[in-house]
Amino acid sequence: MNSLKMIVRNINNYGIKNLLIMFFYEIIYCFDSRYRSQVFYDESVTNKYDEIKNKTGLRKNNTRTYNAPYSPTPIYFLILIKDFLKNFNTKNYYFIDFGCGAGRSILFFKNLFKKKLGIDFNQEYKKFFKNKNFISLNLRNSNSIKLIKKKYKFNNYILYFYEPFDETLIMNIIKNFLPKKLIIILINVKKIKLSNLKLTFSKEFKNHSKNIRIYQN
Repeated sequence: MNSLKMIVRNINNYGIKNLLIMFFYEIIYCFDSRYRSQVFYDESVTNKYDEIKNKTGLRKNNTRTYNAPYSPTPIYFLILIKDFLKNFNTKNYYFIDFGCGAGRSILFFKNLFKKKLGIDFNQEYKKFFKNKNFISLNLRNSNSIKLIKKKYKFNNYILYFYEPFDETLIMNIIKNFLPKKLIIILINVKKIKLSNLKLTFSKEFKNHSKNIRIYQN
């Protein structure tokens, strides 16, 4: 019954045609063990969560508050984004995935970018990264965003956001990276409004909350 509900929900979200395309790509990429391990990794079953001291000095587990079970970006979405990025010299951009999880997008785009960085609150995801392309940070802390910009200096950035992300947090991150040249990729996120950003790619599915939007300045 749960499987039937999931199928019906996804048909309502994407329509039958797009759902079949998504399913096809997921099956194809499951033959690659790297993608297969990411699909079946779910942080909701992880017991080792970071504890953070609050202002009173007590230790508080914020990871469960801010994190959701890991759900990777569909391969079909990544293919559509990759087709768009072919219009750019991506070697000149620093790709940063905010809320990277197990790093599916970084793995998929590994040949497009010389510089890549995955950021996630849950440090358990570090095991999916064989190099220094991962850092664990609380993005709701404004000092964390400033630290990223200071430590990972570059002229051009691609900022990548996949649900769940609230608009206020996204806007705060973007403002910290301006006036650098930016490409901002939002997936299943509400439209943003910044006077110096323009929407250059948009794809909405049957349920309009499921979408891909790309902005540039």
